[in-house]
Amino acid sequence: MTTSTLSKLYGRLTTAESGPAFLAAVARGDDVEQRRLFAASPKRSRNVPDLTGWTFAVSLLAGEYRQRQWELLAYLLFSECHLTADEGDDLELWEFVRDTSAYRFAVNETAWSMFVDALRIDPDALTAPEWLFDMALSNVPMIAPTAGELLARYPKHFPPTDGKPLELVTPGDVADGWRRDFAALTGGA
Repeated sequence: MTTSTLSKLYGRLTTAESGPAFLAAVARGDDVEQRRLFAASPKRSRNVPDLTGWTFAVSLLAGEYRQRQWELLAYLLFSECHLTADEGDDLELWEFVRDTSAYRFAVNETAWSMFVDALRIDPDALTAPEWLFDMALSNVPMIAPTAGELLARYPKHFPPTDGKPLELVTPGDVADGWRRDFAALTGGA
């Protein structure tokens, strides 16, 4: 079956099915496939393909994810600079900033993987290679403490509430937040 024959079936795809295919076509640079998917996508008011909202929502959340990760990486690197240059009383503070930034970076990375997997999106379809970001993705999770380690190292920063130990944010919590945001942006599509 040729791709033009397959494209005749694109009208049967839901937005959640055609969205990952569209992003894969973007990543491949396949303009013909992108046009076919857009043309076959159901139209909403003003003749805008339904795929537009889905793609916009994914792009918006991908940008938010990357911005959060860059901010956490900046905190981590800034604290590392202070740890190597500072011999004063602030060492514990800079270790806390480094460790919490690394923990949250690793949590966000796992959560993002969960989120895009649930949408059946190839993670490489959403990002352009950036050597520093790619290096951070490879290295930060290896140095990030676990939630238990973080709570044990810094008990004064994580006091119990109402007699219960504090629970740190998990990848599931973050992924659930992105799912809620995605549903709100797409109207549940």
